[in-house]
Amino acid sequence: MSTVLEVAITQPRPLAFRLPAVAIFALGYVGLVLFGQWLSLNPGHSSTVVLTSGLYMAVLLSSESKTWLKWAATVFVTECLIVTGLFNESAVEALSDAASHTAGAYAGAHLIRLWHGLPFQINTLRDVVVFSVGTALLGPAVSMGVHFLLASATGHHFSGLDWLSYWTGDAAGAVVLAPLLLALRQHASAWRNVTLLKWMEAATLYSALAMVLHILFTLKLPTMYLALPLVLWAAVRLGMLGTTLFMFLLMLFMVRYNALGLGPYGVLTMGRLLMVQSFLVVTGVSALCLSAIIVQPQQAQLALRRALDELEHRVAQRTASLAESERRLRESNAQFAVARTAARMIIIEWHIPTDTVKFSDDPSWLRGPPPPGGKYPLFKYQVHPEDRARFLETRQLAIDTLQGRTLDYRVVRTDGIVLWVQSHQTLFAGPDGKAERLVSSTQDISARKQIEASMRESEQRLRALLDGIPDRAWLKDADGHFIAVNRAQEQGYDLPAAKLIGKTIFDLRSLEDAKRVTAEDRMVMGNGTAMTFERRQVDGDTWAEITKVPIFGADGKPVGIAGTWRDITVRKAAEQRALLESEQRYRTLVNATSQAIWVLDAGGRLSAIIKSISGDNLDYLKARNWLDLVHTDDREGAAAAMQTAIRTKSAYEHEHRILDREGRT
Repeated sequence: MSTVLEVAITQPRPLAFRLPAVAIFALGYVGLVLFGQWLSLNPGHSSTVVLTSGLYMAVLLSSESKTWLKWAATVFVTECLIVTGLFNESAVEALSDAASHTAGAYAGAHLIRLWHGLPFQINTLRDVVVFSVGTALLGPAVSMGVHFLLASATGHHFSGLDWLSYWTGDAAGAVVLAPLLLALRQHASAWRNVTLLKWMEAATLYSALAMVLHILFTLKLPTMYLALPLVLWAAVRLGMLGTTLFMFLLMLFMVRYNALGLGPYGVLTMGRLLMVQSFLVVTGVSALCLSAIIVQPQQAQLALRRALDELEHRVAQRTASLAESERRLRESNAQFAVARTAARMIIIEWHIPTDTVKFSDDPSWLRGPPPPGGKYPLFKYQVHPEDRARFLETRQLAIDTLQGRTLDYRVVRTDGIVLWVQSHQTLFAGPDGKAERLVSSTQDISARKQIEASMRESEQRLRALLDGIPDRAWLKDADGHFIAVNRAQEQGYDLPAAKLIGKTIFDLRSLEDAKRVTAEDRMVMGNGTAMTFERRQVDGDTWAEITKVPIFGADGKPVGIAGTWRDITVRKAAEQRALLESEQRYRTLVNATSQAIWVLDAGGRLSAIIKSISGDNLDYLKARNWLDLVHTDDREGAAAAMQTAIRTKSAYEHEHRILDREGRT
C-alpha cells in the first residue's frame, strides 16, 4: 500500500550549532510565540498550545548531546527576552519561565537519548512510545515542577487547573509540532522525487480535510470526536509525514475556532481549554502510534524491495566482475607464458609419491634437445655432478620440513651446454600431512652468473692494480665514502679494507682536517681536472703530496674521486736545503758587489733590503718610504722617474743623492 506522501527515508546529519542555525531557531521561537497568541486570541499572554516546546524538542533530538547546553542557553536568553518584552512580565517571572521550559525539554530529550539514541527519528511504534513518554509525560512534568518551585519561592500561587493546563499545553505543543519538524527533516532530501501528480493528490486531500474540519468545528454540537475517522484516514493514507501534517492542521482549527467561541468547546473556560489540550495530546499520540503500526510494514516492504534491487545489482556487478576477472586471468596467463619464455623460466611440478615431473612449457631450453627416443633422463641426473649432492640434500630438507628453499645450481644439457639456474621451491602437503607435491619456478641465470664472475674478475684486477701502487691509493664516491682502498691505505690507517669501505674522512680524521679534505674533493669534482695538493701532516714532521682525479660517469658528470697519497718529507727537506744554499750563495754574491739591492712594495715602502743603500742598519731601513732616504732637492725628480718607469713598464734609472741615518749626503 503506497501513501500520498511516500518518500525515501534518510538518516540526516546532526544539526550543527552554527550562527545561521541559531538565528533561524531564535526567530522561529519568537514567531511561534506570536503565532500561538494569534491562534488563541490572547496577545501578551500564554497560548493554548505551547508550540515552542515542539520546536525546542525537535532541535535537541536533531543535535548532538554535546551541543545541548548551547541550545539551552539560546532558549534561556530568547525566553527571557520574550517574557519581559512581549508579556511585560518581571525579570523573576522571565527567569522562572525560561528555567522551567529549558529544564523540561532537556529532561525529555535526555530520556529519549538514553532509550533510543541520537539523532532521533520516528519510524516504529517503539519510537513513538519513547517519544511520547519523553515529550508528553516526563518533559512537561519536569517543566511544571521547576515552574511550581520557582513560583512558590517568589510568592506566586496558581490553582490546580492552571498547573494542569500548563502541563497539557506544553505536552500538546511538543506532540504536535516536534514530530512534524522531525519528519520534514527526515524526508527533506527526497522531496525532489515526489511527482507532480502526488503533489496534486496531497493538495486535494488536505483541502478536503480542511473543509471537513471547518464544518465540524463551526457546529455547536459534540462533533469533535468525528475528527477521529479523519485521523485514521490520514494514518492509513498519508504515512508518518502526512499524519503529523494533518495533526498540525487539526491543532490549528481546534485552537483557532475554540478561541473564536466556535465548536463544541467554544466557551472560554479553563475546563474547556483543558479538554482541547488533552484531546490534542491523546489524538496526536494515537495518530502517531496508528501511523507507525501501518507504515512500519510498508517501510519493511520498501526496505526489502530496495535490498532485493541492491542484491540483483550486486549479483549483476559480481557476474560482470567475474567475467572480467576470467578475461584478465586468461590475458594474464598468456602474458605470463610470454614472460616465462622471454625470461627463460619454467614451472616444474614434481609429484613425490609417483616420482613424476611435469613442465609448464617446452623444457628444451633447460634440458637440451631430446635424446634419441625422445625420453630425457631423470632430471636429477642432469644436475651438474659438483652440485648434485647439494641439490638432492636441499630438496630432501624441503620435503622433510614442508618449507621451500631457493637454490642456485648448474644443469648439464643433453648437448653438453652448462646452464646456471635458480629454483624457488614451494611444498604442498597431502591428506596425510606429508609432502605430496613440490612446485619450483626455475629460471636461467647464466647471464647473471657470467656478469657476477666478470665483476669479481674486475674487482680482483682493480685490487691488484691498487695494491701495485706503492703510494696510498683509494676510490671514493660522490658523497665521500671509500669504495676501494689499496694495502698501503690500509696500513696508513691501520684498518683493514672491510672497515674502511663505506666510511668517510669524517669517520677517520679530525673535523678540521675532514673539512679541508672534503673541500679539496669538491674542488676537484667541480673543476673536472686532476689536482695536486701538498700539506704538512698533523705530526708536523711529515709532508705529503696528494693527487686527486675525478671519476666520470656515463653521462660525463663526476661520480667520484680517485686519489693517491705520497710521503715527500725527504724531498721537502732536500728542497729546503737547496733553497737555503741558493740564498746563501746569492747573498755572498751580492755582498761582494758595490751595489745596493732593495725591494719596494706597492706603497713605496722598503719591504726587503739585501744590501744597505746608505750603510745604515737594515732594521732601521725596513718599512720606511724610499723617498725619505732621497735628498730633498732630488725627491721630486726621483718620484717622477719612478712613476714613468711604472707607467711604461720600463727599467727605472735616475741619479740622485742618498741620505744616511744622520741626514748626511
